Amino acid sequence: MIIGIGTDIAQVARFNAWLSFSREQLYKIFSENELLESGFTELSAHDQVQKLAVRFAAKEAFFKALSAALVQLGLTETTFSFLFLCKHVQVIKQTWEIPQLCVDWQAIERKIGKQLPKLMVHLSLAHERLHVVAFVLLVKEC
Repeated sequence: MIIGIGTDIAQVARFNAWLSFSREQLYKIFSENELLESGFTELSAHDQVQKLAVRFAAKEAFFKALSAALVQLGLTETTFSFLFLCKHVQVIKQTWEIPQLCVDWQAIERKIGKQLPKLMVHLSLAHERLHVVAFVLLVKEC
């Protein structure tokens, strides 16, 4: 059963300044793996910015999907920030370079003080030169 949907679109140029951010600043949003995977530092500046933008969009879409799921589950007593989720969600590449969200569900459960049902996360990313988009679907396992 689908219990959360989130989508986000971002303009790639908005992230140009992020290339000048320190590692510490970037680590507030991205994991070390996200910044090192797939030869990130060897990419062109545009491709680096595009990767940052699409990963940011994925985290924003997950934030929206999880928020919707928590409302569906009646778990709205405790709030959490987008930056909190950024620390506990990362985009990784699976077989055939398919992106997937790796979620630290235990950290989220500790934050909200409740156990969540088993949730499956589906992620779809798309990008073109000027924009990126991310779509996240949360499905409650029966």
